[in-house]
Amino acid sequence: MYIDALTISAILVSLAVLIAVVVIVQRTRRQMHEELRRFLIQQDHIRQNPGCGEYCEAICTLFPASCPGIDFLVHNTQEGPRIAQWHMKAPPPRHEEVQRVVHTKKAKRL
Repeated sequence: MYIDALTISAILVSLAVLIAVVVIVQRTRRQMHEELRRFLIQQDHIRQNPGCGEYCEAICTLFPASCPGIDFLVHNTQEGPRIAQWHMKAPPPRHEEVQRVVHTKKAKRL
């Protein structure tokens, strides 16, 4: 059986493409797993403390494309809900900005 240089090159290129696809899929899988883990942690905090939910809602008002648990994490501290992690390119909002939105939303509900 005779394999010429062109066939060997085609096999090597195909193998390189296959390896690249596997690496990309693994990296994406790890990233999705981490985002899901953060999302579930955030949902747990919201269930345990309604103030965290209001704070997340206010941040989503300021950043409509954001998703709690993926783009940011809010934890309850002794001073109340605060941003614990921020994963967006935009700078995080100041606590006063978020509180103003929380109070505005509460006033509209009444």
